[in-house]
Amino acid sequence: FLPCASIANIGKNIGFLAASASRAAIHQSLTKTEGKTSNLGDVTAKAGSQAILASLLGTGFGIIFSQTFCSDYGTAGILAGFVVLSAVHQVCTYKAIQAVPLKTLDRHRLHIVLDSYMKSNLDQVIGQSDRSEQHSWKAPLAPTEVAERESFLPLMPPDQSVRWLSVGASLVE
Repeated sequence: FLPCASIANIGKNIGFLAASASRAAIHQSLTKTEGKTSNLGDVTAKAGSQAILASLLGTGFGIIFSQTFCSDYGTAGILAGFVVLSAVHQVCTYKAIQAVPLKTLDRHRLHIVLDSYMKSNLDQVIGQSDRSEQHSWKAPLAPTEVAERESFLPLMPPDQSVRWLSVGASLVE
């Protein structure tokens, strides 16, 4: 039991660190309002209260869930429950991140913005538009539009932004 619990605790702490990093960015994006004072402390406190409540409810449901499936289906039931609940958790996280459009750019979001901008203004960029016509430049995507196009699927890169570094590439190519 002790080795299994130790590995589970390590995994929990790694997950907590990853969640803390993204949570800070989400809290900051929720508090950025022009001309008003930031209420980052209030948002963080309320988010902490919600996290504690969700953790307690999750623990309670986990106890009920494990008693139901452990006694009837054994290890296969626990594994099936874990897979189903993990999938539900990922979908909920995906929907939550889409609901809060971040105003900062990481490599993937920057690639979405630049790719859309270049495609919508291609004629002006390469200079092949008719010089007699006055074309207006199309504006870059808004944060909500970027959030709609952003992909969060792990191990499935949505674009070429993840291939920015090539280790061991030939200098001739």
